[in-house]
Amino acid sequence: MEYRFINSADYYLYQQKANFFLAEASYYFNLPLSEITSKHVIDYFEKKYNILFIFLDVDKYEDYFRNIGGRQATREDIKYRGLVNNCRVKFTSKEVCNSLSGMTMTYDHSDRYIVYINQRTILGRLMFSILHELSHIFAHFEGEKSQRMYASMMSNASDISTGCYPRELQPIEDEANTLASLFLLNDERLKASILTGKSFNDLIRENYMSGAAIMNRLKNFLVYNYCIPIQDAVRIALDYRNGYNYTIQSIVF
Repeated sequence: MEYRFINSADYYLYQQKANFFLAEASYYFNLPLSEITSKHVIDYFEKKYNILFIFLDVDKYEDYFRNIGGRQATREDIKYRGLVNNCRVKFTSKEVCNSLSGMTMTYDHSDRYIVYINQRTILGRLMFSILHELSHIFAHFEGEKSQRMYASMMSNASDISTGCYPRELQPIEDEANTLASLFLLNDERLKASILTGKSFNDLIRENYMSGAAIMNRLKNFLVYNYCIPIQDAVRIALDYRNGYNYTIQSIVF
């Protein structure tokens, strides 16, 4: 995902919302924020809301079963197991999987949220998609009766995924992206990781994030939490990625 600068006032509002939810999760699990992971966040969402996750995929045995009308997906077809509890798999077309990253919807007179997630991606992207869709539930569905669906497109499918949303949707997607990033790696967990000598690769491995996502997270962390100019934030994040930790540690300390 490309880095997108967000107005500071908007970011701080999104950050406050994320911290409110994270504080609830911290209290629920009786853990400090520095130990709250994205898995805790997902677990708490499932405790707080009625959610069914449907992982979308293309049947790799489609050619063998086409003549008998295809086959039904089973839990054995889940690519990444243990990320969520209430889930199933649904086979769909390659066109859908090549274009859709995630989608959340509700039905009238029901408190259940259906979260569709494309599982034909790397784990880091899939985790971000899950938390992006959950962020819509937290920030955009509650109390809202008119909007019943949000969809996120793959980066090669549409201008929507590169940040060119219709003007009225851009703030909503900015907020969902920001919340998802903070849910993946919250400020206190990131700060503790830096101060205890965790490497850039440690952050990737321990938080189910790609290198690009960690870079964006570090830039936001430095720009919005410490008022570092974006050019300097990029340099500091690059130094950290290359194993030079002193500068970022001296800022965070």
